[in-house]
Amino acid sequence: MSSPAYPVTRIVNKSNCKDKQSADSLLLDCNNKNRNENSPSVRSSSFNNREKKEPNNNNNISSIVEANNEVIEGQNVSDPQATYLGPAEKVNIENNRLKYFSGLKSNLQADMETFLELVWALCYLVYGVTVSIILTFIPRRFRYKDVSGQVVLITGAGSGIGKMMAKKLALNHGATIVAWDINKQGNDETVKEIIEAGGNATGYVVDVSSRASIYEAADKVKAEVGKVEILINNAGIVSGRKFLDTPDHLIEKTMQVNVISNFWTIKAFLPGMMSSGTGHIVTIASTAGLIGVNRLVDYCASKYAAIGLSESIQNELRAEKGYNKIYTTVVCPYFINTGMFDGVRSKIVPILKPVDAVNDIVAGILTNQEQIVMPRWLYPLLCMKMALPGEVGRRVAAALGISGTMMGFKGRVGAPTPVKGTANKSLK
Repeated sequence: MSSPAYPVTRIVNKSNCKDKQSADSLLLDCNNKNRNENSPSVRSSSFNNREKKEPNNNNNISSIVEANNEVIEGQNVSDPQATYLGPAEKVNIENNRLKYFSGLKSNLQADMETFLELVWALCYLVYGVTVSIILTFIPRRFRYKDVSGQVVLITGAGSGIGKMMAKKLALNHGATIVAWDINKQGNDETVKEIIEAGGNATGYVVDVSSRASIYEAADKVKAEVGKVEILINNAGIVSGRKFLDTPDHLIEKTMQVNVISNFWTIKAFLPGMMSSGTGHIVTIASTAGLIGVNRLVDYCASKYAAIGLSESIQNELRAEKGYNKIYTTVVCPYFINTGMFDGVRSKIVPILKPVDAVNDIVAGILTNQEQIVMPRWLYPLLCMKMALPGEVGRRVAAALGISGTMMGFKGRVGAPTPVKGTANKSLK
């Protein structure tokens, strides 16, 4: 049984070698000496002594020893070759060492930056809560921004809260209104009433379910009226049927009007806002975009999407520099008594009056509020929905009568049909 070979480290001193050839000669002498020492007679005694002194040695151990800037890697005695590390190899070793420590420094720096960001976020959270509490005691009218002379475009301005918002913003706050609606008669009435009361308004007949119609009308508005400062996506429709009883074309129309149209209007007018660094995008959604409701599957889906679009646009603008003056507001009202939801019955949560809803919406726009939920006491219920199991939330909704609100739904009678040749200019 042969004795195992142990690694032997040799140090070549630069002062003893005039050149690499001398170093190689010295290595050869050392290896010859090792072979003599490794003869059977000497190896046996030497092995016994090493076994006593180094019982935990491993056959595959290798080491690197530095001496006078020359390094020889340990080799087994049986290996006749020894490795000489020249200047290039030493530079590589030093570079690897520097990379290792710089990597540690980079990781530590990144962790510290993350920690500081979290601390700053917590401080800002405390600041935000404090400011919110203080602002609750300050009437909102003292914090209104000035929109006089600014162009405000409202879709669905021919009736309901769209018409009321147009009149309030034009007559009470001096805004220039651009009214869009598929209902030419209703849109003309909105524009006429504003002009007769001393306001400034222009109307266009637009089918917002058509991307081409939106882009065509947007080009006309930019050329004839000017840059849109505030965009209010208000147009909406509802079918009010059970999901399986809803025809495919109605589902498609609901999605096109309630949410897909928002994509096209934002794409049409957001570049102008970005060029000036100011603007405001308002989305009239619904609490049905926060809570699923029986017989409103397509409507709820469209409003969920509209809310997500608004929030995502806001986050995308904030992620880039220079756009912190472009605001978004998403409005989530309960049922509003405008005729759109005729026949709806609510057991506990009151159906909103149009005047109250419009006052809250306009106030939220003028104070750059990001989200408006009406009535306000629905906020805690929405928090409960996120925290509690789904079945609990459904039981609470049933107790409040939300699940059965649409059972007697009739909707607005005589809804307008699309007008051929959309994007036609209405009254001014």
